[in-house]
This record gives sequence, structure tokens and C-alpha cells, in this order.
Amino acid sequence: SNVLMSLYSRLFDMKFLNILPIAVIVVSVSCAPETKEIVYPKATNLYFADFSGQQVGVMDVNATNLYDIVANKENNGLDSVSAIAIDFVAGKVYATEELNNRVVRFNLDGTGAVEVLFDEEDGVKTPTAIALDPQTDTVYWANSGTGRIMKGSRLGGTPKKLTFEVSGDSVLSYSYGLVIDRRYNWIFFSDLDKFQGIWLGNLDGSGNLFRIVSTTSSNGTVLRNPSQLVFDNDGSRLYWADEGLGVISVAALSIQFSQVASINSAVVYDDEDGVERPDGIGIDKGNSLIYWSETNEGNRVIKRAALDGTGTPEVILSDVESYSLILKYENQ
Repeated sequence: SNVLMSLYSRLFDMKFLNILPIAVIVVSVSCAPETKEIVYPKATNLYFADFSGQQVGVMDVNATNLYDIVANKENNGLDSVSAIAIDFVAGKVYATEELNNRVVRFNLDGTGAVEVLFDEEDGVKTPTAIALDPQTDTVYWANSGTGRIMKGSRLGGTPKKLTFEVSGDSVLSYSYGLVIDRRYNWIFFSDLDKFQGIWLGNLDGSGNLFRIVSTTSSNGTVLRNPSQLVFDNDGSRLYWADEGLGVISVAALSIQFSQVASINSAVVYDDEDGVERPDGIGIDKGNSLIYWSETNEGNRVIKRAALDGTGTPEVILSDVESYSLILKYENQ
């Protein structure tokens, strides 16, 4: 379709394009006729988890190098927070405490106490990524200590593990990227260690997992240690920060005739643009910007640049070690 051709032409303008064949995945989707260009909402605020600072902060995207604390160790008992998910309607932040083996939530406005939803008694071990499904009141997290994706009620209770049809006990080894897509009932997750790659499975945990982006292709290395993910389901594009390669990348899923048939990947920013060790990532289509965090010791910052890869990155916040970024948009 013309929509897909336009998508590919934009990717060919980026650097180091690679084309990857992947396994066919059947989904319920069809090509739609072209419509007028969509006006996307603009980002207004950026929320971030600060691992070593043991806090969650928020900044106005138009006021650089200034932020407010939402919750922290001193006031709220937060510990080694590695990932966050936010329900802007209910005004709640959900977070993983990687070294404290807890999944917690607290008020978005910073009031009140931190509530423990799941802890070691519930099987939580090294939780590193988190995602929220408000439609079913479910919270998902990467339980890297046991190699599983877990889910539970966002009110707490007894969690369960997703049981994909795979050999062995583990489906991941260390994941900072977890994304739910309700449009297709998919779950994406990254693995930056033993199972290096970006994986796709059914949200209910049934069936097989597919590695949709792997470490190599016919054109060379595509990824090494992928961290946080962002899925743009309107454009069928997946963005990620690659800690090991030191790049910000994007992949275009080719969704045609009710199946995902192939994938194109491209580097958006790399070491020539000052990218060193990126981990957190967010996209602002309304302002055509991409945000990411750098986590090298001595260069722990948050940056942004043009979404199409043509810009010069700018530092918008310094001295934070973030593995998880969440943008708030003007319609939220």
C-alpha cells in the first residue's frame, strides 16, 4: 500500500538500513485506505526513573535542567527504581525496585505513601521492566531474576507467570523493555543478555515467542543489548535504545494481509552523534522528537533530538541514571 511505501521511504533516509526476514505471525489486521495526515498530541512532561538517585522525577519538556521529585528514598522509601509505568487517568505510578524485589505504586502528584503490590513472598525477583494494561487492571513486569514475565492485578494479590510454549524455564535473562499493544494483543520485550534480541508474543501468554529483531542479519549486526522499547502502533514502528551498540534504532514492521512478514531496521543516532550507552527512550510525534537517557558513569544525562535522525542531540537533564522514560502528552 501507499502507506507502507511511505513508511519504507522514510526509513531509507536513515543511516545503516538493514532488512531482516522474520517468522510469519498471524494477526487480525488489514490495509486501510489512505486518510488525511493525523495531528499527533505534543509531549508536555517527561517522567523518569532515577536508579542510583532512588527517585522518580518529572520535568516540563520546555524547561530544561529543572525537575520535581514525585517520590524518592528519603520521603517515600523508594529503592533502586529501574522502571515505571503510569496511569494518567487514575493518577498512579507503578514502579519496579530492581534490587529490593518489589513492585510498587504511588500517587502521581507525590502525595501519600508508597504501596507495595508484590514482593519476594509473591515471587518477585530482580524486577527490571514494567507495563500497564488499564483495560484489564493488570500490571506486567519482567522478573529477570527468574527469567519470566509476570502479571497481576494492579490492586495486588497473587501474581501469575506467562507460560509461553518454549523449552526451558526462562524466556528472558535481563530485560529493561516491556511493551503491551492492545491493538493486536501483543507483548514485546527486549533482552540484553543471554536471549539477546527483541521478542514478540501473545499478551495472554499462549503460543510461541518470536524474536523479531536479532543480533545479526545478512547485512551485519542489528542490535546487541537492547534496553527500553517504545512501540508506535500507528506507524507500526518499534524504537529502542541499544546499550551495547551505543545506538538509537527503529524497526518497521511490515503488516500486510493479516500477518507480519518482514521487518526493516535502521539506526537513528549513533556514536557520531554522541550516543554512548543509551537505555531509556521515548518518542514525541507531535513535536517530531525522540528522547533517550545515557547511563555511562560520568555522563548520566537525558537527551533529545529530531525523530527522523537529522538533528543534533541536546542535553535536557543531567545527573540522573535512568533506564525508563515516560512522556505525558497534552491530551492526557
